[in-house]
Amino acid sequence: MRPSLQSDVEPARQPSAGLQSATRLGFGTALVSGAYTGRETLALLETAYESGIRHFDTAPLYGWGRGEEALGEFAAGKGDGLTIFTKAGLVPPSCLQRAAGRLSGMAAPTHRAHFAPRQIRRSVETSLRKLKRERLDGLLLHEPTPEDVREELVRLLEDMKRSGKIAAVGLAAAPKSTMALLTRYPGAFQIVQTPVASAGKLGALPPGITTIVHSVLGSRLEHGVTRAQTNPDGIRQFEADTGVSPADRPGMARLLLRAALARNPDGVTLFSSSRVENVRRNAFLTPLDAETAAHVATLLGE
Repeated sequence: MRPSLQSDVEPARQPSAGLQSATRLGFGTALVSGAYTGRETLALLETAYESGIRHFDTAPLYGWGRGEEALGEFAAGKGDGLTIFTKAGLVPPSCLQRAAGRLSGMAAPTHRAHFAPRQIRRSVETSLRKLKRERLDGLLLHEPTPEDVREELVRLLEDMKRSGKIAAVGLAAAPKSTMALLTRYPGAFQIVQTPVASAGKLGALPPGITTIVHSVLGSRLEHGVTRAQTNPDGIRQFEADTGVSPADRPGMARLLLRAALARNPDGVTLFSSSRVENVRRNAFLTPLDAETAAHVATLLGE
């Protein structure tokens, strides 16, 4: 059963001057793209915006293309204050493939890798149209391997930056691939996006790289709760160290998000939620202190 959503959104208001972490938090649309009605998705996006969040992350793969469309509808009329990042390189199965899968009883391929320059150019043009924007604030190559990225693709990305279609280019890839590509093409990428659990596997990043972390909750939350509950002494010690009981799942979720903010002080931390009340609450979280954040990292074995 789908989680319930508030059907209305509070009247728009300007973010207060006291907002701290909202400017460093971003809202990821992978969870909600295609899973909810347009009205429900819009309520989540509007709540994030009203709570001070200005960074939004999407991809052609999300919702089989509906993620970018929903974000484009939301962003229309919001002005220049939004930062919208999308991706290129992974595409959903076509309508024909999905229909064939339903008829045959076999699942359609979840994605296809399209990293040829002409495919990336087409992806950018499609994203601009769906997002209803003239320029992408950030374009991330979606899970490329070092073999996927060639000189001609790097030249194309530079050309699109010079022409104003893209403001910045980055990598949303495995740590090993990310470091290989940063080394091979110095200066070509300005952004690195990675799961927060993998952030420690990245080597020293070149100057000028912005780090975006994601996958803060989800299976990571389940893993943290399970590890914390392995023995009574561990539960008591964890609660004494953090002030949060492993049995308090909402509290654990907020703890993990605050720890992620602490681990990525100069970058952006993505989160998502299917409940507007959680979006509103999370937007005002502040980073943990370094000691408590270290306790959380130890708990998770990261």
